Amino acid sequence: MMSGVLSQTNLLYFPLFAFVLFGSIFAGVLFWVFRPGSRAVYDARSRMALEGNDTDTLNASEGQNVQP
Repeated sequence: MMSGVLSQTNLLYFPLFAFVLFGSIFAGVLFWVFRPGSRAVYDARSRMALEGNDTDTLNASEGQNVQP
């Protein structure tokens, strides 16, 4: 019944659009996570919980000159 209804409508592009949109977002997230230079930021953030309230390491690795 569902395929009969869908075959009579012009809604067949919605699943293709959703798949392309999902694939684009997924590829964008992968690129953002594995972009060049992001390792230093992730290493600094992974040590934040162990080092306490030291924000100089995080700011230095992100290239920011923020003084507390």
